[in-house]
Amino acid sequence: MTRSDTEVVLQCLVEHGRKALAQFDGMFAFAFWDNLERRLLLARDRIGIKPLYYYRHGRDVVFASELKALLQHPLVMRALDPLSVSKYFSYGYVPAPHTIFVNIRKLEPGAWLELDGGGETTGRYWDIPLTDNPVGAGHIDECSEELLRLLRASVRRQLRSDVPVGVFLSGGIDSSAITALAAQEAPAGCKFFDWIRSAELR
Repeated sequence: MTRSDTEVVLQCLVEHGRKALAQFDGMFAFAFWDNLERRLLLARDRIGIKPLYYYRHGRDVVFASELKALLQHPLVMRALDPLSVSKYFSYGYVPAPHTIFVNIRKLEPGAWLELDGGGETTGRYWDIPLTDNPVGAGHIDECSEELLRLLRASVRRQLRSDVPVGVFLSGGIDSSAITALAAQEAPAGCKFFDWIRSAELR
């Protein structure tokens, strides 16, 4: 046993199977092989921050977090999909589950894919809940306070880590706001955020 959060994910999957996905909160893309059931589960986080590509060829499946990695496998063909090329020129990107290549698919956000001897099954474990988020339900000040509360809670959760935490700053509003909140929420002794706090005081 270690202190890695991956062990928690693994144990949850062992006990609950794909039903465990509804309990996960954060960004992830993973494959879980159930040796007893001889079943492979691929899953992607709710919003789709982490990508997950896969390629089927008969009973073989190849998967990776990047197209470049997938294309290194000898089974994977590099034939362009004309329809996907058309979508790319129309939208500026290729919407999931399609990719620019034939027979290479991208798992959609909040989705899972199971593969076993009987074939493949796909489904969604989460989607954006539109019905219980009515637009214009509060005053602008109330909405601003709620947004700040949600951002603080999200940043606080992301700061829980078994490895050092870093921030990629682009200079934009979103990364600057997240860094400022992280400086307020980070525990004492975190050198980077202590430096930001001291800079704010000057």
